[in-house]
Amino acid sequence: MPGVLVEIIGTGLPGRSFPCDDGSTYDNVHVGIGRPPKTTGLVAGDATEARWTIEVRVGVDQDGNIGFGGPYVYGNKGDRAIGLPWGTLDADGMFEMFRAAKLRLVDVDPALISAAERGGRLVGRLGLTDELGWPRCARPPDLRWTHEQ
Repeated sequence: MPGVLVEIIGTGLPGRSFPCDDGSTYDNVHVGIGRPPKTTGLVAGDATEARWTIEVRVGVDQDGNIGFGGPYVYGNKGDRAIGLPWGTLDADGMFEMFRAAKLRLVDVDPALISAAERGGRLVGRLGLTDELGWPRCARPPDLRWTHEQ
């Protein structure tokens, strides 16, 4: 499977602490890319933006469906995604996830993927704060994919 460069750019990060349902607080909140325990590229929750560049393998199966692979891709066939896990970072550098955004690759226009295979990169832009002021999770409604050189 050949690779495509994928850049994820997140803006509007929500901050470094949030109240928990049990009355405690999530402190030193960070967001990364991947899936625990392989979350990398941690960015503080109060940063101006979060940016990651990864390589995603792309192929076409015998039925003509686009498939995705690589260390940052997870999920079942037909529902492959890139994860942006949110969690707390303790003094020892241990990351404990409490929620995650799911950037579904099946939602990307195949024409954009084809263009990225020929050169440039596939870029996903999204806001990282939800409508309640919390770290974005689930399927971000504002995620927009483009092809850029």
